[in-house]
Order: sequence, then C-alpha cells, then structure tokens
Amino acid sequence: MKPKKILITGANGYVGSTLVRELCLSGKKIELTCIDDFSRSAEKDFSKLEKFCMEKNTRAVFAKASVLDFEKNPELLEGIDIAVHLAYVHNAEECEKYPEETRRNNVEGTKILIGACEQKKIKRLIFPSSILIYGATSGRITEKTQPSPITEYGRQKLECEKLCLQSKLDCLVFRKANIFGAGFFRQPDTVIPVFIRKAISEKKIQVYGSGEQEKNFLHIMDAMQAYKKAIFSSYAGLLNIGGKKSVKIIALAEKIAEEFNAEIGHVRPKKPEPKNQRIAYSSEMAKKAIGYAPKIEFEKGLEEILKLEKSLIK
Repeated sequence: MKPKKILITGANGYVGSTLVRELCLSGKKIELTCIDDFSRSAEKDFSKLEKFCMEKNTRAVFAKASVLDFEKNPELLEGIDIAVHLAYVHNAEECEKYPEETRRNNVEGTKILIGACEQKKIKRLIFPSSILIYGATSGRITEKTQPSPITEYGRQKLECEKLCLQSKLDCLVFRKANIFGAGFFRQPDTVIPVFIRKAISEKKIQVYGSGEQEKNFLHIMDAMQAYKKAIFSSYAGLLNIGGKKSVKIIALAEKIAEEFNAEIGHVRPKKPEPKNQRIAYSSEMAKKAIGYAPKIEFEKGLEEILKLEKSLIK
C-alpha cells in the first residue's frame, strides 16, 4: 500500500504541529507536506517539527508559504491525496478588530486553497469550523441546529463551510468545540490559558458577565483522534466534534483562581445575558460516521494544562 500524502496548512501552529506529531506516531504509511507562513506561530521556523519527523522516520517536506500563495504557486499540492486546512486566524478578537484583513486570510485563503485542490485533482479536504457558528444557541446542539453566528469569527467560519461543501471536493467539515490541553507547542490565547496567565501574573481573572454561560471543551488529544479518523476515512459532510463536558465559565474561573490565590472580577456585558446558557454539544453523528467519541475527562485535561502553564510562566 502506497503512503498517503497529506498536506497540512498552518502546520507550525498549536493544532497543526500536534497533528504532525500524532501522524508521525500513528504507525500509518504517510508522507507529509507542511506549510506555514509563521505570521501567528510562536515558533518562527520548522526546526522542532523537522527534528521530530526525522527521529520518527517520517518523510516530510516543509515550506514557508501562505495559502494565499497557492493561486500563483500550486506546485506544493503536487501528488497530495488529502489536505487538512489549519492555516487560519483563530483569534476571535482579532477577527472582530480587523475584519477585512482576517477575512482575506480566512475566507479568501480557503477559497484559493479549494481552487488549487480542484486544479490539482485533490479529492479530499478536511476543514475545521467552530462551535461558534451556532452563536448563542443553548440546549442540545446537533448538526441540524440552525447556524446563527454572532461574531465575525463565527461568520467567517460559516462562509468557509459553505465554500467547502459547495466545492467539487469530498469535504469533511468539523464543527469543533473549544480546544484545550498540552500540544506539541504551547496553546495560544484562548480562555483557559488566558485565565491561568492572568491569575499568575496579575492575581485577577476577568469574567465576562455573570460567567453562567457554558462552554464545551475539547481536549486536543480528542481533537487529534477525530482528525486521524477523518484522514483515514472517506466520510464527507458536517460533523460536530465536542468534548466530554460543558463547563460554566464562572466555575472554571473559580477553580483557577483557587489554584493561584487570585481574585475574580466581572466585566459588564454590552447586551443582556440570555436566561438559559446551558448547552449539550452532541457528537453522536461523528461516532456513527467516523467512530469518534471523546475520551479525556475535562478535569484531567485541566490539571494537565495547569501544571504545564506553571512550569512555563515565570
């Protein structure tokens, strides 16, 4: 059986680098093409990933490039069987503050990649969308729940979903919950690491509103499980990929504050908070389609990241 040739965009990011690591450890016959423009990567070269791939005897090509480059320079897609598109502005605040710039990278970049894949007759694309496309929806959330994004980040993700599903490619779109946990590189500024770093450096955590809103948290190793199953399956369509538990933000803040002897402050919300802020994020369809089921308990993953952040922040 010939190796599966896999393109990973954003390969030097938090999720991308962890996927490279896990594919190297999978025991599958693979060849990797890893691209990143380093515009948002903590690491500004591929040296750590290259070393890891060499140690694990995984054939890999590394190139500094943007998905925007594929329009004029599609040769990096030569011979690729499947593309995993992780090059994206994942900071919701940045999307809100710079909508035109981030839309160019996110929406236009996805459109360019899809076009290049179609040109090179690549059949399969995996695109990570987000739970944020559902907006402030509460209760049980399935793939049939109507998208209603309330943030620029969510709107851009929904546009990219449509581009993927309307293309000629066999696309699998993951509507992922909020990823956390220790990866190959350190996690960027999402709610859990931000709370921890504020608790350590300022001894105060700022919670938006009452904090009664719930978020579903997906451990990065459960996310890796989903990606690997997707890469070696033929399923196309939309799938929710959630974690084992939804957690109130105030409960999360209280746990972290207690750990670091920090205070909790509240930022007044701009709009009235909805009465029902509980969610049940269903991954049942993913279990049927690709055999995905979350395995890592939220509490275990949180303890893991607490220890890591303590060791990294002076």
